[in-house]
Amino acid sequence: MRGNDAIHLGLMLLALAAAYLVPFELLLLAYVVLGPAHYFTEISWLHDRSYYLPHRGIAVALAIVAVVAALIDNASWFGFAMWGALIVCAMQAATTSAVESMLLFMAAIALSAIMYSSGSSLAVIGILIPTLVHVSLFTLIFMMLGAYRSGSRVQATLVVVYLAAIATILLLPQTAEIRIASFAGSARIISEMWARLSAGCSVCPASSSTPG
Repeated sequence: MRGNDAIHLGLMLLALAAAYLVPFELLLLAYVVLGPAHYFTEISWLHDRSYYLPHRGIAVALAIVAVVAALIDNASWFGFAMWGALIVCAMQAATTSAVESMLLFMAAIALSAIMYSSGSSLAVIGILIPTLVHVSLFTLIFMMLGAYRSGSRVQATLVVVYLAAIATILLLPQTAEIRIASFAGSARIISEMWARLSAGCSVCPASSSTPG
């Protein structure tokens, strides 16, 4: 096993353990420290590759969309902005012909109509795209592509470990007995605040000005 692969394996196992022992603190660490540090170190690498887009100007436009989206206080409109940006990026980066772009756009319109009719789906999409989809799904895709292109069994094993870690968290969720007791209070406070916020949103009347 190469040194980098061993480091990746160790970090995944460390993250899995931290997710059980200090989940709230791990969330803060990921969003406040690791996330910004990741993009700060990656931005020049992406810039050299034109952000995997036909023109770098598209990346500038997407950055502006991100800033504007951060100021949106409506969950449905925020989800609509995230969903639209994802579709535009997919059309620019993942299609090779006008026909493919048209088919993708038509599929996106159909999915948008389904989400619009279901009420809160756009709000949920707004949460999932920058979190579960961007972080977890994209990481899995990059790991699988790396293992496929290199033909490395070790990297393929890392993909299996990654999936096993996700399955472990889903099938064996964290309990109060596992958490470090001194950190349980802060997590409980956040959970109570989130529950109150969710309860408040559930009784809010639907606004006709929202997209979903």
